[in-house]
Amino acid sequence: MLDPPVHSASPCIRFNMDISQYLLRIGYQGPVLPSPESLRNLHKRHLLSVPFESLSMHCEEPITLALPALYEKVVRRHRGGFCFELNGLFLWLLQALGFDAKAVAGRVRNRLTGRYGPPLDHMVILVQLGGQQFLCDVGFGEGFMEPLKLRPEVQQVQKNGIFWLGRNGATWVLERRDISGREGRPLYTFTLEEKKLDDFASMCLYHQTSPSSIFTCKSFCSLHKEDGGRLTYIGWRLIATLGEERTETVLQDSEIPAVLLEKFRIKLNQFAKECADFLISQDIATFPAPIGQAGLLETENMSITDNGTFRQTQPKQVSAAVAQKSPLVVETLVYWLAKRDAF
Repeated sequence: MLDPPVHSASPCIRFNMDISQYLLRIGYQGPVLPSPESLRNLHKRHLLSVPFESLSMHCEEPITLALPALYEKVVRRHRGGFCFELNGLFLWLLQALGFDAKAVAGRVRNRLTGRYGPPLDHMVILVQLGGQQFLCDVGFGEGFMEPLKLRPEVQQVQKNGIFWLGRNGATWVLERRDISGREGRPLYTFTLEEKKLDDFASMCLYHQTSPSSIFTCKSFCSLHKEDGGRLTYIGWRLIATLGEERTETVLQDSEIPAVLLEKFRIKLNQFAKECADFLISQDIATFPAPIGQAGLLETENMSITDNGTFRQTQPKQVSAAVAQKSPLVVETLVYWLAKRDAF
């Protein structure tokens, strides 16, 4: 398959992205010109081929949001990733194919606490096409398989569930419903303000370190299935779900590499050079971020700047003024530094 024309503004030129290899990675052989049909099929093939996974956090493999590194990991090394990686790279592909696409930021709702994560907690994609706007997300485990039309209060039925978008001012909410017409469960909120991949760098670090992040607390790898089901490795279990049906298989440590290879086509020894050739399985509860800490917050070798970004530093104190600007991120960082020796 020949590479389609690449727009001059595309970052693919700078980093020499091989579009044909990306399409091969997701098993896509259809038309590439921008259309609702091609967008739908690209989105679906991505979810069926590239797993949503946290293995990097449990194999000593640091994640940075550099596009060449994302391409190397997902396309050449046949890996998956979390939202910033997968949606960041998919946005790259869409723009290279000529789609009018941009990144927007979301906040994921915690199922246990009902609280939403920090700002820039999640990355999603908005596509303008033929006078319509479509929401795309290939980096969320229980999300939609096909792009959603950006229409408030309209049920959109797919094989893997019923999805509904609500709106309150500038904030949208994505909800998943099990039964048509009944109130469902909010998954995340988002706004339509355009973001750049670099804007998510601080939260990329947060999700690699925070005890309030599922990615640090659970080693998992999950793929959508053609029938609307999902196959998930997590900790020491292999879980298959389809609608209300659920089967679970207990795994031994020695079985996990073979499961990752056979079910998800992931080989541990193909990780980056910085990564050990083993996986430290994990399945512990996430810690809700503490609320209401006041005064001076002591850190060890990390701090947070006034604009809410992380930086490496010598031991110092973070003022309450900074905490008020980004309280959830600061408190979670401090909580992690205090508790990390327990894991």
